[in-house]
Amino acid sequence: MFMAKRILHVSGRMAIGGAERAIYQLIASQMRKGDVPDLLTTSAIGYYSQEVGKLGAKVHEFKQGHLFGFAGISRFLKLAKEYDIIHFHAPSPALMLACLILPDNKKLFYTHRAGKHIYPLRRRLAYRTAGYCIRRKFTSISGNTNFAARTAAELFDLDAKTITTTYNGIDFDLLLPKSERREVLAELGDQPSDKIVRIGTTGNLRKWKRVDYLLNAIAEVRSEKVVCYVVGGGSETPVLQSLAEKIGITELVRFPGKKDHIGDYLQILDIFVLPSDQGESFGNSAVEAMGLGIPTIVMRDGGGLVEHVPEGCGFIADNHDHLVEILVELIMSVNLRRKIGAAGRDYVRSKYTYENMIKGYEKLYETKGM
Repeated sequence: MFMAKRILHVSGRMAIGGAERAIYQLIASQMRKGDVPDLLTTSAIGYYSQEVGKLGAKVHEFKQGHLFGFAGISRFLKLAKEYDIIHFHAPSPALMLACLILPDNKKLFYTHRAGKHIYPLRRRLAYRTAGYCIRRKFTSISGNTNFAARTAAELFDLDAKTITTTYNGIDFDLLLPKSERREVLAELGDQPSDKIVRIGTTGNLRKWKRVDYLLNAIAEVRSEKVVCYVVGGGSETPVLQSLAEKIGITELVRFPGKKDHIGDYLQILDIFVLPSDQGESFGNSAVEAMGLGIPTIVMRDGGGLVEHVPEGCGFIADNHDHLVEILVELIMSVNLRRKIGAAGRDYVRSKYTYENMIKGYEKLYETKGM
């Protein structure tokens, strides 16, 4: 007999981003299965917090102010009594410390959704505190890629063999365009010509996304008829705009900004590039692009990204010159773009399913302890 589980997912910011979208899709999947998942966010309500609320789940907002904010601890302890499972998706030292006084039968889990970074002191202390709590009290932890699992083992001083991997499940139907392709092109000031090869990337523009790799590669293939789209917002936007001007490709690169419905903009791309470094744990945007049949390129040192690209389903570039070489090959061959795009689409749509994700987390929830 199926017994619905009451699950409290704990996250930080739930704005637009790959990790936030993954948590939203996990909650949606668990609701469809018949469980009762709710969300606790430790920062202001963001885009995906609102989307979770639209599903009918409860959204609890705990504005802690900073990582070690202890506001609302008593409220959290009272709330925790209502749930069978508390599942953290980001380190929250205050709430994790509070978990230490919860009854021993309360099941506590953590999923690591971050790559490898050099953290400032406060963040290092947060992870050290989280690691202490995980070792003392948590039932089990997972990573959203094998790379994330290894990173978590190192970060929290855990045996890597005790950490499982559960890949994100992607709802590719959410990427179906809401606007016609010609309308999106018109919005962007582009022409609907088959002679133009559109190369792009999407996501929060942070330094470790290394979008400068893409721009420098575009400078090398400028003799071809290409246009580059960098879709997203973030602190690196002005830096990247300045770089485009410095290397003389402003007429080839466009920055549409942050977009709520990314499927509208993915549909215009012929090639997708996500050149992130090891700071990338999963890289939803690459998997989403592959799922739409867009041939995708990642970098060899791209953290968890390389796990998504088996031979024949996409490309892994070793360095700048190799990236340029792959781009030229794809630009010159429509047939290659179609072949690799189709193989990548079939691969990710069979692997990154809701069913596989739910099975993975069900197995995690059934563990007795580390």
